[in-house]
Amino acid sequence: MIEMEKNSDRMRVLMPNVRSECLESFGKNDLKAETDLTRNCPIKGCTSKLSKVSYRKKDLPYCGVHGLRLHAKSSTFVYYNGDDKESSKLARLRNFQFHKDYIKQYVLNNPTKAETHRLGHENSEDALSWNVFVPFLDAELLPQLVTWLTGKEFTDPPELYMWGEQVDLNNSASIKGVYKPLEEARNHFEEDIERFKTEPDIMLIIPNKLVMCIEAKFTSGNPLAKEGYKKKEGEKPYDKTGVINRYLIENKWQFSKVIDVEKIKASEKFHTQIFRNIVFACWMAEKMNANWRVVNLVSSTQWEGKEVNKYDFSDPTPVIHDYLNEDYSNCFTFRTWEDLYNDLVNKNSSLEKLGNFMRQKTANLKPAFELNA
Repeated sequence: MIEMEKNSDRMRVLMPNVRSECLESFGKNDLKAETDLTRNCPIKGCTSKLSKVSYRKKDLPYCGVHGLRLHAKSSTFVYYNGDDKESSKLARLRNFQFHKDYIKQYVLNNPTKAETHRLGHENSEDALSWNVFVPFLDAELLPQLVTWLTGKEFTDPPELYMWGEQVDLNNSASIKGVYKPLEEARNHFEEDIERFKTEPDIMLIIPNKLVMCIEAKFTSGNPLAKEGYKKKEGEKPYDKTGVINRYLIENKWQFSKVIDVEKIKASEKFHTQIFRNIVFACWMAEKMNANWRVVNLVSSTQWEGKEVNKYDFSDPTPVIHDYLNEDYSNCFTFRTWEDLYNDLVNKNSSLEKLGNFMRQKTANLKPAFELNA
């Protein structure tokens, strides 16, 4: 029997008897130099005959030996162990190098986490974020990371939040749910939003001192406002006027001391996600009587040579500093994964496993980052 599975983003046809027992994850040393994904598995030495799996009304090549669904058009793969829900969870766990049990229990089954179905993608920025930030938490090096991200000295140990919830590896049984100030901000700005409320990729919180929201990017750029977009019922606005009206003009909390509304209206580019992170960080910090920071963390390797269309692949700092009032311009910083590795990870014995992960990480079947030796 062919089964149908539906979620918020797609309808999938579940073909019977598609299974793989492979539990491995793969990096650049595992991949062939060149592969035709319509005909061959990208893993070195694999000569298995590809089968087919259906995805978004298309039949895609599939290697059952290595549990990979192959996307030839975009030259990438997705970990894929089978059609049923448990096999899907197993596949996505293969994309995580640190604390898989935590991901299994507290992330894959979390109804508040957006797009968990993408966690098994080679190019998943959520999986990348977890695999980089959690080792800093493990090694008790988050203060150094905060200082590097902001350019300002912080010595207090911050709390790490991923997708709105605290990562507490030592006391996971007492998960507290969504960070309360974030939940309050959502209720204030997005009470009527039913789908995809604002979800900072990463937050670093020093109680009563610092609220930092990090917008992490990997192969994608920063989304720009969609002019002329007509939002659906229960959806956030994506056009410039709609975003400014909802998050600045129509709310009861004034941002005039932080943001110059006229300058933001006149800006040539409008980065919607970064802007919402700024609004939320400001609002949460005000409630906590704390400082705030927003960081855009991207890959210089993946962004090189890409042109602006619906997404911006350039440093947004000049645009954002222009509309932030002078006293707050240093609250936004732009950083790269490559510099994070070169400055903090490389040759740090406490982060040896993380360093190996970043050196082996791939994107679109190529080395993800150009890194110092």
